Amino acid sequence: MDNYIYLTTDRCVLNDGYLWFVNIAGDMICKTSVKTWLTEVVVRIPDKYRTYESFTYDCAAVYKNRVILFPKFEDWILDYDTDSEKFFAVEMKCPELDYNSMNGNKVKFRNAYVHDDKLFLMPHSCHRIVEYDLNLRTKNEHIGWYEKHFASFNWKDINLFCASLVYDNRMWFLCRETNAIMEFEIDSEKTKLYYVASGKSLFSAFAILDNGLFAIFDYINKKMIYWDVKSGNEDRQPEIDLNDVLAENEYLSYITIFAGKKTVLLPFLGKEIIIIGSGKEGVVSFDYKEKGENEAYISRIRVSNNKTLFISQRGVENLLYDDDNDTWSSVSFKIKNENLPMDFSKYALLNEQEGRSFLKEFIKYVDNNS
Repeated sequence: MDNYIYLTTDRCVLNDGYLWFVNIAGDMICKTSVKTWLTEVVVRIPDKYRTYESFTYDCAAVYKNRVILFPKFEDWILDYDTDSEKFFAVEMKCPELDYNSMNGNKVKFRNAYVHDDKLFLMPHSCHRIVEYDLNLRTKNEHIGWYEKHFASFNWKDINLFCASLVYDNRMWFLCRETNAIMEFEIDSEKTKLYYVASGKSLFSAFAILDNGLFAIFDYINKKMIYWDVKSGNEDRQPEIDLNDVLAENEYLSYITIFAGKKTVLLPFLGKEIIIIGSGKEGVVSFDYKEKGENEAYISRIRVSNNKTLFISQRGVENLLYDDDNDTWSSVSFKIKNENLPMDFSKYALLNEQEGRSFLKEFIKYVDNNS
């Protein structure tokens, strides 16, 4: 019997049929088969690289026989060699972030992108874009853009960017409170700031459609804003008011796009998925759960040519969307008992029935191995 576990975190990487990620407790590198959804613990992260008890690292890339992690709160880029089973660490401090203040729980990086033999770490709160050479295992920090675009703002108590993505050999960063998107051209390292909305807005997520439009979610005004990256205009497609379909003060998390035509909003808290179609389709919402706790969806990844996985924070009810059949199904990450770390129970959030099963299997394991 398998025990369900809560291993998922903000970001995972698909490589050779496995999703690679760091568990939510921040002390293990794990991988999950996209065929069976069984999860293996690959290695424990050494204590000397862990200052915090959770949300320490995320998986940036799987490169050849190595797994590279970028820091969220920690001070290291970790490069793990699966052949030698050794960690290589590069110090990664962000002195501009004050972790001693009340508002000091700012995540350094939240996204990453591999370009040629370079890994780019895309910032969330820190004021630097980091280029990590995958061959030399050295880093270069790009910092001039902050002084150019943001030095006049007071970023002391808020995160700098709320989301980032890569499109057309450029990195795009969505500013949370300035109605702006920053462009970073990878080859030339040039940056540009675009103001994509007027009035008071508060952005939380964005994605790009195949017609060159950015879909941006303004969760204060509960509306979708569409911005043309090619012309720089925001009026090519009208804004879509979502007040009628969103509950009061409801916070929606990530936006994703299916087939480049539909915009799908997944709830951070709640049970409804919002789908914005085109033409007569309009805006629709549906309840994807009949019972159980609400899920917070914090990550998405394409797992095949026609399937997208939306990963929940607890890992219990992940959603799998089939493009071809326009259907949704639920999958849970599981782990084999024989691979269960001996002290894993302090990280698991099991219900009563699962807890009894876990305890029974644990006693059986001890009896068979003592």
